[in-house]
Amino acid sequence: MIIIFDFYYTLFNNKKFYKDLAKIFDLSIKEFKKQYNIFFKNKKINYSFTKYIAFLKTNNLIKTKEEAKIRKNFNNLIKKFKIIFFPKQNRP
Repeated sequence: MIIIFDFYYTLFNNKKFYKDLAKIFDLSIKEFKKQYNIFFKNKKINYSFTKYIAFLKTNNLIKTKEEAKIRKNFNNLIKKFKIIFFPKQNRP
């Protein structure tokens, strides 16, 4: 059995998540969303951090040293997941 939870703007603060994710890649939110649309949304592929890293490496857009820092920062963001959830009283 597969169970799917859709947190899109219900419990999950996507705007904050995208902002924090863009920051990890040292991109503006506008540039991050542009790349997201090109590499994932337009191709009807779900976003994958691992696939995004692979794309950046393949196109020489990040170096190994940068990749390690990005992965570390991403892991720290995931560990702090509570920061991207709406507080109970502020849920739409």
